[in-house]
Amino acid sequence: MSRRFNMLFLTRHLPVAGRLQPGVFERYDEPLFPTLALREALVNALCHRDYSAPGGSISLAIYDDRLEITNEGRLPEGLRVEDLKLDHPSRPRNPLIARAFYLRKLVEEWGRGTLQIVELCTKAGHPEPEFEEVGGSMLVRFLPGTTLAVAGVPLNLLQRQIVRLSQIVQPGLLAETDAE
Repeated sequence: MSRRFNMLFLTRHLPVAGRLQPGVFERYDEPLFPTLALREALVNALCHRDYSAPGGSISLAIYDDRLEITNEGRLPEGLRVEDLKLDHPSRPRNPLIARAFYLRKLVEEWGRGTLQIVELCTKAGHPEPEFEEVGGSMLVRFLPGTTLAVAGVPLNLLQRQIVRLSQIVQPGLLAETDAE
């Protein structure tokens, strides 16, 4: 599969938040999660996955309130989950894959992937992603930003509330029983 297809899949399946900006007639649809941070997390998952684990995989799960990317394999010895948000040495599990990704310009610098993910999320107004080791796998959890700008007025809403409001605004999309 090509990189373009993978990112196209993400952008087509991610919920979007509509943003209205003063002086601009059309709505701007912004993905619920920063796509560059997701791309970096997927590249990290590919470079650091434990390919020796039978049945191992990389999974991407999109929920109403979060997005999770999981890959088979623990952190290298001596590296803790807390270290992922700090400067830390690069220890790719698969140096040949990491080198190929670097040569293909999919990786910018060694050891900066998780820091870049955090930075991209916070710059886009999202909470820092959560990193966890779960049952021999590494998980990155992305949480949506909670502010939807509508004509310059911030509203603290969850994605399901945004969807429900958009149904109310568009006549005929919300059944009478749903409004009770």
